[in-house]
Amino acid sequence: MNAMYIGSFDPFTLGHLNIVNKALEKYEELIICVGKNDTKNSLFTADKRKKLIELVVATHPRYKDINVIISNDLTVDIARCHNVNVLVRGIRSDADMQNEAALAETNRSLAAMRGYELKTDFFTQEDEFLKAISSSLVRKLLEIKEYTAAARYLPKAIAQEILASYLKEIFCEKFSNLSVAEHLWNRIVETYSPRPYHNLLHLAYMFDMLKLYQKYNETSAYSRWELHLAIFLHDYVYDTGKTPSEPYSNETDSANLVNEWKLERYIQLPYYKNLQLIASLIMATTHNDAFMRDSLHMLIADLDLSILGTADTVTWKNYTDGIRKEYAAFSDEEYKQERLHFLFKLLKKKHIFRTAFFCKMLEEQTRKNITAEIKRLHGKS
Repeated sequence: MNAMYIGSFDPFTLGHLNIVNKALEKYEELIICVGKNDTKNSLFTADKRKKLIELVVATHPRYKDINVIISNDLTVDIARCHNVNVLVRGIRSDADMQNEAALAETNRSLAAMRGYELKTDFFTQEDEFLKAISSSLVRKLLEIKEYTAAARYLPKAIAQEILASYLKEIFCEKFSNLSVAEHLWNRIVETYSPRPYHNLLHLAYMFDMLKLYQKYNETSAYSRWELHLAIFLHDYVYDTGKTPSEPYSNETDSANLVNEWKLERYIQLPYYKNLQLIASLIMATTHNDAFMRDSLHMLIADLDLSILGTADTVTWKNYTDGIRKEYAAFSDEEYKQERLHFLFKLLKKKHIFRTAFFCKMLEEQTRKNITAEIKRLHGKS
């Protein structure tokens, strides 16, 4: 039997994906219908929403059993057109149930008038995190440019697409040659996107924390674009197989891109000032004292570690899970030892964060997170 899941999906969230997964456990095929309402102000066009859902469906184990469509017809007419007798709906609360029950009865009645049967199958969200997710919440976060906060509620493929649009604007705006900017940006996306942690979300998180820092602190205008480029390039080369006998080789190789890409030819004046500064900022993300030349170098080092200070358990779990996946080539015991070495090294520092701003804001929570992670790795949590 087939079923249809219809909604605005503006945008499609992890909550929606959970309902899709539940429906596919029960039904052979599922139509996901993006409702098109020209009178409603949407964050994304119907075509964009369809494309975003298709990005998620493309990697779904049951992708052959999912069909994504767009329609502005009545629900009952869409269902009849596609020979569907079951609608799928998600329930997050008692209030949802009341509203959905009334809508289900209306659809049943309208279908009966047209001579066919249409029922609604309700799937309840049990997970507290998923219960809290709504498209309206995500839209509000995106509208105020809180992209990393919104990303935690979205399937990875959609989050990557949205983050890429956000970051591309930052990256390309200072280039004098748009075609070169596009080419370099595509290389960045291709390099960062596949990674479980050191990906576009990591870059966006750093830029969000930079935005927060700049809100409360003055930074020299001449250095801002150099800092931006250093953030984009600092993990461009990220070989998880590097050994301790090759210190800073990833950062060194990433810093070398500044000259290899001949960036001095393409960045608009007065934004481009100093390629050596960009390279040295990249080296500061080694978190070695030898590369901490000034406050700007300390700032990028803190931005790189800022995720450690999150008080959000979902964000922290996504971070630790992502790091483990990046080092999948290591056995559990090998990873445990290397990870513990890194965490204890941080704890031994008088201050994990070098700037007063991040030290005050994140130091205490970071030490709590690290201590809890050490206990977890020892099997004590």
